[in-house]
Amino acid sequence: MSIDQIAWVGPRPLRETDALIGRSREVRELVDRCRTYDVILVTAPSGVGKTSFVQAGGRVALERATYRLPTPIAWRELLDDPAVHARRGQPVAEQATALYLALVGAPLVEPGARLPDPVEVLDTLAGERRMAVILDQVEELLRFNPALGRELLRIAGETARDGRVPHVIVARAEYQHQLAPAEVRGAKVWPLYLNEIQSPKALAEIVTVPAAAAGVDIAEDSVEQIMTWWYGARRDATRDREQGSELFGGVGLLHLQALLWSLRAWAVDAGLTTRIDASHLREFASARGQVRHVDDDDDRVGGRLVEDAVIRYVADAIAAAAHAPSVRYADSSERKLEWQNGPRLALARVAEVLSSGGYKVPQSFESLLAVAYSPELTQRGARQFARAVVRNDERFGGKTVTGAGIAAHWPARQVLHEMRDALRSALQAMSVSEVNILREYNITDQPVYELVHDGFGPALAKWSHTFVETPIASIGVIAEQRGEAIWQDLYPEVFVAADGTVAPAWGAVAVTREDGEDVATIDAARWASYYVGPPRGAGRLRLERLVFRDCDFTGAAFVACDLRRVRFERCTFLGAVMIGCAFDGVTFATADDHPGSLDLLTVTDPHPDARVTLLGGSPVNGLFLQGLQGGDWRLDDCQAEHVQVTASRETRVTINGGNFAHLTVSGPVELVRSGDPSFRWCRLPGDADPSG
Repeated sequence: MSIDQIAWVGPRPLRETDALIGRSREVRELVDRCRTYDVILVTAPSGVGKTSFVQAGGRVALERATYRLPTPIAWRELLDDPAVHARRGQPVAEQATALYLALVGAPLVEPGARLPDPVEVLDTLAGERRMAVILDQVEELLRFNPALGRELLRIAGETARDGRVPHVIVARAEYQHQLAPAEVRGAKVWPLYLNEIQSPKALAEIVTVPAAAAGVDIAEDSVEQIMTWWYGARRDATRDREQGSELFGGVGLLHLQALLWSLRAWAVDAGLTTRIDASHLREFASARGQVRHVDDDDDRVGGRLVEDAVIRYVADAIAAAAHAPSVRYADSSERKLEWQNGPRLALARVAEVLSSGGYKVPQSFESLLAVAYSPELTQRGARQFARAVVRNDERFGGKTVTGAGIAAHWPARQVLHEMRDALRSALQAMSVSEVNILREYNITDQPVYELVHDGFGPALAKWSHTFVETPIASIGVIAEQRGEAIWQDLYPEVFVAADGTVAPAWGAVAVTREDGEDVATIDAARWASYYVGPPRGAGRLRLERLVFRDCDFTGAAFVACDLRRVRFERCTFLGAVMIGCAFDGVTFATADDHPGSLDLLTVTDPHPDARVTLLGGSPVNGLFLQGLQGGDWRLDDCQAEHVQVTASRETRVTINGGNFAHLTVSGPVELVRSGDPSFRWCRLPGDADPSG
């Protein structure tokens, strides 16, 4: 076996097949209390591992003790059970009884038929065996429908008392007082409070036991280093919380598992096989961008790594989901999205409304869709359109959505429907069991989404901020949105994540090695009518070792840009202008199948000693090179109607072949002609009259 076989599960609850470490005492207590008590109330703060405890620990131990337990079913599926769904609108007691019977796996009851007594049902289901019932994550039901949740708890308490079937009820600590309906008169109730695992021995086993099972050696000093990182991050998070400056939420097992998950992924990419030692951990921290200086303190490095672990997990999951994204419909059909970057942008827009103050907030698809539309529409218009789209109301007029900015080259209705599908695709991808960031409920006439864990809220919000702020993310947004600006430096390294991969992998950027240097290629981005340059007062904008291919710079203004080894292939510059830019090894290459790409391009007042090559292919209507201050300018095989060159310092212009209808050159220009270029009309420096 090898490192890729280590069963570090990442930030998801443990399952029955996973090993539960550090909870042996609590598991024994749970089984013992089930023998003598009717109701066991398991509560704990968020992130302590309640679901892992009951699924990988309590359920397994109870089944070994010969208890029969119903198959665990998520609340969203139980509420969508036909027998439960058919009783919506009925008295809450009847709804709760139907929900309880679905929970324990009772045979389906026809809509309208009398519901059987729960005690009799459990007696039949148990047969010759003892039976126990687990109600996990009860806070979700209490939050969404408090009345239904309270009535279900009352039924569970009465059934446990009368049927002598222990019921294990699991909820977050702050919901402990809302579990009182289960404490019916005569029922024996035992509270079991789970504390967070902090034992160094247990935490070390979480790291080493799965590794040992895969035949991998985690050096003792490496285990100590990971524990030091984790304890340091917890200390920092506690201090920040006390000072009111918390950005990441608390630090718990979620972060440790996320850190281990990313460590395994890095080790596989790094080619490690059967051992991880302290030097590897330093390389891992450096690859994740957390070692910024040679003398960085290990505690500070570890704190940043741990805090970043869940955010990295969220970002990796989103990047994977956005690779060739598609959306599934209720009729099981599937469609690939034309707008490749749509799922990321839609998720970035709705990220913060899925979490409030660190708590999961259930949101219907319609409400999330309105948030996703809001930058394109008024708030009222976004709600109206979201409601119409969800209900497939094709009568909704297109005139009210003319402000749509995303993919402005598409018809407005297509844009907004594509946004709808992009959001749906993102939510579906985050809801699959292996990702486990969102849960989807079908408890109304449309899906309702909720974060699996509160810790994902701050991580998702942080990712959304990073997405719209980092250069590659801004490219992803601007690529389909007019009226925006680029003001970040762009060069290959900004596109490469700490683990060496292009991130986020939205499909339009590739980084390759050319002549010993990394070069980034950006394909098919659509920029139009915007500013390319530094923010006011920020000096100059750096564009280096880039290839722009099939990009649209219509109406763009490049201001104070330093372009080094930049190549524009088949890009459109209709009406574009470059002002005060520096050019070092810059190439403009047109193509026969891309007419008009350099139409009306103006370069004015470039920095001295520019090196620029224009490769012909398609005809050019207007090319204006004004205020040149030296350098080497080449026009190879250009087909141009109007070319104007003016210079204020000695400048070399080489024309190699090509066909020019009108060429005007003025100022101290050394004009070199080769390859037999053709001129219908031209004016050169010192010419008294036009000449052919």
